[in-house]
Amino acid sequence: TKLINLYLWLTMLWISLMYRIFYLQGQQVLLEETYGLDRVSQVLVLTEIIMDPFFRTFDGLTLLFKSNLSAMV
Repeated sequence: TKLINLYLWLTMLWISLMYRIFYLQGQQVLLEETYGLDRVSQVLVLTEIIMDPFFRTFDGLTLLFKSNLSAMV
């Protein structure tokens, strides 16, 4: 199961990096989860951390997690 979890996280990282490339080129990106695992929010949080230096600060991470946790409730 550790190998599967590592694979899932590497897949999410790859999707986040591809999202950033498309975003920087001015293209729109649609993320959709078909297996019901709700990984879309995880990918979006990871992408925000990669793309925006503000979200790499304590205040930025706090805001990011609060906004995503409140969206899940």
